[in-house]
Amino acid sequence: MLIYCLLISLLSACGGNSNDTSTTDTAPKIETIETPETAPTLPDSTLIKNKARNIALILKNADWRTLATHAHPTEGIRFSPYADVNADNLTFKKEDLINIDTTKIYVWGTYDGSGSPIRRTVPQYYREFIYDVDFLEQSNITHNQFKQYGNIYNTIEKMYPDALNVEYYIPNIDPQMRGFDWRALRFVFSQYEKKWYLTAIIHSSYTS
Repeated sequence: MLIYCLLISLLSACGGNSNDTSTTDTAPKIETIETPETAPTLPDSTLIKNKARNIALILKNADWRTLATHAHPTEGIRFSPYADVNADNLTFKKEDLINIDTTKIYVWGTYDGSGSPIRRTVPQYYREFIYDVDFLEQSNITHNQFKQYGNIYNTIEKMYPDALNVEYYIPNIDPQMRGFDWRALRFVFSQYEKKWYLTAIIHSSYTS
């Protein structure tokens, strides 16, 4: 009996009791890693096309005051007569569009080929480089895709790498021209505080 008691004492001292709940849990702990906030989900093509259609309707009516409500809050709206968007293109902020002077002659860039300055009032530029055909009625509409480039270098994606664009493209106006009279009107949308605003209106057409 004495030997038995001694053995029991030794086992207890060495921690031999497997039912002892005070032992330390040696299982690995899973740490929760906080990841930074993910980028906002891009709007689907239907949503951004609907935005573009609203813009096209506003432009068809030459409603500059309403167009101002869609302007990017910090960048405004850039107007480019060709696909080679650059710093020489005019940019109008929201307040500029609301109070736009339709009699003032602006320099909108230079003509392709001649390099002559495009000196036009807002209505003149509108008729030549914005709504020169009925884009709402005749266009093929694409999202983040360009149907036609022409012979002018397209810098839209370079200038706006994180933007979304919608193109209104008319492959042919007069059948006798066999496509040499194609037109495109492109709308560029950039994000600001999780909302998408219009940052550029870009006109393109066949140039010789």
